[in-house]
Amino acid sequence: AMPHAPITIFLPARNEAAYLAPTLASILAQSLGDFRLVISNNHSTDHTAEIIQEYAARDSRIIATAPATPASAKEHFDFGRTWFDTKYHMFAGAHDLFDKNYLLRTFEAMESRPNLIVAGTQCLHFTDDNRQFAIPSINFDSTGLGKLEKLCIFLQGTYYNHLAYGLYRSELVRGIKTPTVLGTDHLEMASLLMKGDCTVIPEILLYFRYPENVADHKRQINSLGTADGTQGWRDLMIALRELIDEHFVGIEQIYGRQLVKGIKQRIIRQGMLHNAI
Repeated sequence: AMPHAPITIFLPARNEAAYLAPTLASILAQSLGDFRLVISNNHSTDHTAEIIQEYAARDSRIIATAPATPASAKEHFDFGRTWFDTKYHMFAGAHDLFDKNYLLRTFEAMESRPNLIVAGTQCLHFTDDNRQFAIPSINFDSTGLGKLEKLCIFLQGTYYNHLAYGLYRSELVRGIKTPTVLGTDHLEMASLLMKGDCTVIPEILLYFRYPENVADHKRQINSLGTADGTQGWRDLMIALRELIDEHFVGIEQIYGRQLVKGIKQRIIRQGMLHNAI
């Protein structure tokens, strides 16, 4: 492929034949074309593999790969991280769509601000029948904020973390290890905000699809192998508490613990966490 491309895009796919072609077309049509696209087929049983091979034969920027054995969602993303040896990297959802300037805008932001860990854009959510709907998402620039301020805004201001699909500076992300908990992408982002800044470009350049046949929340829970998700939520709360204790002392630690406690109470009220921790 292109060993000197400054950007690696990792696209994990499992049984995405119904959606993969338009997703790949939107990535390959990016106005910033200097990237390599690593597509990983997670042992699909539909025609995903054939679509990947068809596109790989047409475009030398594509590398087709696969995990050795069927992987959970987090395992597949962790496999993707083994490919991130370029200056920048990003994940792409196999049924999402990207405006042609998504890479260009995020790349320009990263190049101009060396303390940025990740740059994303605003995101529109849509369904198979093209209904659009709003999900509260994080749209903030953390520049000039203290660590606890960043954490408060991020943890209280987001349900769907579309920054997980932003463009990342690889050298600042290396070494971040997150346990397998429900909302592991939120935990990872919280950890990264202890090391640098994030920005969300005020343009809608990412289109996140919710397939009709997928309950996204249940899919997350099932990928963790838990019956009702309670253990996953509890583990997330414990991990956030550990993050607070690792990075803060004194009054900031007290406020941080109160933040985690408030999030836990919100989860309990929503019926997602039944046992106190």
